[in-house]
Amino acid sequence: MNTEAIYMATLADRTEAMFRSGLIKFTDTEGTVQIDRNRPPSGHLVFNETAAIDVPLVGAGETTILTYRVPTGYDGVIWELQLCLQSTGLLIPGSGDIVWRIYADDTTIRNFSNITNEFGNLVSGPEEVDGIRIRNSQVIKVTIDHVANGLISGKTVARMKGFYYPSDSI
Repeated sequence: MNTEAIYMATLADRTEAMFRSGLIKFTDTEGTVQIDRNRPPSGHLVFNETAAIDVPLVGAGETTILTYRVPTGYDGVIWELQLCLQSTGLLIPGSGDIVWRIYADDTTIRNFSNITNEFGNLVSGPEEVDGIRIRNSQVIKVTIDHVANGLISGKTVARMKGFYYPSDSI
């Protein structure tokens, strides 16, 4: 194994260990922030936003499943995500027949702009994600686009779990 491969493996191990311990670092234009989901900042508010709609017809365009606003004076972190179908047709993961997107103020969130695999399911519930940082008063929106495969029908579920914390607490 070359030096670069060893470094990448070590970095991946450290990142996995940090995630499992609950510590997540966010770096953006305002600097780096570290949050421990097992010990959220004082004054935090837990949220569990959930919605379900009928799967739109093929070609109907993007349809909103879930919309909510981050409370004024708070930032937040989404720790768990569920995007799934209860369908009579077969969704082939990664096929692009169904595409989910997550927006903050009408801009797709990086790495969540073209989701072609389900996150979580109706039996086990939401799946842990590395943490999606959301900001004071942002409107968060989840959409679905039924691109192909008219055999897919039924319901689609969008669920986000996490917590808000006072914007000035970190």
